[in-house]
Amino acid sequence: MSEQPPESGFSFPCEIPLVAFGPAGALFPEQVEQTLISAGGKRTATAVSVRASSGGRWQAVRVPLWVEDRAQLEALYAALSSVQGIRFKL
Repeated sequence: MSEQPPESGFSFPCEIPLVAFGPAGALFPEQVEQTLISAGGKRTATAVSVRASSGGRWQAVRVPLWVEDRAQLEALYAALSSVQGIRFKL
């Protein structure tokens, strides 16, 4: 009898860190976090982290959120598209 592989993906509800890459600067992390909160994201106790690129032109902003279901996760990713300067999101 063969074993089934474990189910991939998230087990909702759960904490998920959403990551957005964009231009360096103090405003970008704030814009990312505010956009996610405005879209219904619920912050967790885990801190927001920002990591600059080696050249200093770009930064990655990691915002941990409590997500109830896949529909909410997809809505949060869609909301990130409205942030000016965003290059990509994870």
